[in-house]
Amino acid sequence: MKAKKILPILVALTLVTALLPAAASAEEGDRAQLTLTVYDQKYEYTGSRLGEDGAAYEGSDEISRKVKAEGLLEGDALTSVTLGGAKTDAGVYRDCLTVTAFQINGDPGAESRYEVILVPGDLTITPRLKSISIATPPDKTVYHEGEGFESAGLVVEAVYDTAPGKTATVTLAGADAYRFTPAGPLAPSDKEVELSFRVSAVPDITETRTVRQAVTVKAHAFEWVTDREPTCGEPGTKHEECKACGAKRNEYTEIEATGQHVWEWVTDTEPSGGQPGTKHEECKVCGAKRNEDAGTQEDGEHSPGEKKTENEKKPTCTEDGSHDEVVYCKDCGKELSRKTVIDKATGHTPGERKIEGGKEPTCTEDSIREEVVYCETCGEEISRDPVTFKATGHAWGEWKVTREPTDTDKGEEQRVCANDPTHIETREIGSFSGSLYTVSDNTARTWETGSGLDFVIIVHRSEDDGTCFDHYLETRIDGE
Repeated sequence: MKAKKILPILVALTLVTALLPAAASAEEGDRAQLTLTVYDQKYEYTGSRLGEDGAAYEGSDEISRKVKAEGLLEGDALTSVTLGGAKTDAGVYRDCLTVTAFQINGDPGAESRYEVILVPGDLTITPRLKSISIATPPDKTVYHEGEGFESAGLVVEAVYDTAPGKTATVTLAGADAYRFTPAGPLAPSDKEVELSFRVSAVPDITETRTVRQAVTVKAHAFEWVTDREPTCGEPGTKHEECKACGAKRNEYTEIEATGQHVWEWVTDTEPSGGQPGTKHEECKVCGAKRNEDAGTQEDGEHSPGEKKTENEKKPTCTEDGSHDEVVYCKDCGKELSRKTVIDKATGHTPGERKIEGGKEPTCTEDSIREEVVYCETCGEEISRDPVTFKATGHAWGEWKVTREPTDTDKGEEQRVCANDPTHIETREIGSFSGSLYTVSDNTARTWETGSGLDFVIIVHRSEDDGTCFDHYLETRIDGE
């Protein structure tokens, strides 16, 4: 709670009695209590004194914005208030603003009817931000999709004006110093992160500031990874895994059981003495049996044919396929053997790299685009990486005169960039005034018309601007 100050007012009792309305007085000599509270004020540092330097305010609207009056008697109103209290340096100044004088109903003596309690106001001058920048970027600026921003290593520096000729530099570092947006997983569309932080350049004044840090977020390049192979009777499991960063998704996705046993014949008893033996088929994966106690024939009775492929399921880029290799007897057609073969996934076939997103670089600005590779077989995206195309630079054409020089005025010539016709460079052409060209040799020679002799004059330009004789027009002899 702010301290209250009692303003001493020494006025003759007769004056108090004369000015006190009869309806408002309890007993002769009593004074009403008037509390004047000065409102707090807040400014930004300017280098000049701020606050109240004896400023006088008149009128109810103007006064009510500066002072709150409580306890005025009926019919009384503040008509003038003078305030004091001003500072130059940034800071918080408690009880700095106060009432130094006031009038009621335009009568300086009317205040004698009151016992005045003053509640001073605080003056706050906030430091003025001069500059704010990232002094040291974070350790990590390149991310994979789904990762969160990491501020480790980041150092932000803010410079404030706090007093005439004085500045305060505030340095913020450490992961706990910042709040950032987006706060969750980053996406390839995120090109920068906004960092906000609380900074205090002078005691008791804290404010929130923001800066932006550029980031690069690479898209995932997922491919299926088999965790457990399926069997003829049991399903397998698989998940997608980013080959760039190892992120996983769709974990424990079921791979359907093949439903195809890998059968092979197992001899139970060997044939002997012309008597057939016995055998059965057994799955070498799960151990299931069929054709138990099947008879066997003597060696050489069946004629195995060529292997045939049946139940073929072609593999894809990411999933295995399978087929059965079957042998039948050429004579009777009996199935002699059947073997299920797993055909491994072919894997992606990278196509040509394509450039997507962004825009073409200009003469003066770089362009950040994305280099993407798709599978030629299934069209799935294999990789996506940012690539920077440097500015092309200007391709200037020839200089062309746009305004010829005269004896008194300079001319002008321009050249235009072939990449962008809106890029134009202009330069001046010197005027012909004064000694633009002067004779530097053979000034004493004479020459007669019809003599058949050569007359050589060597001249030079007084302004060597690289164009030299581009604008040389004629040589005059005897004014002609």
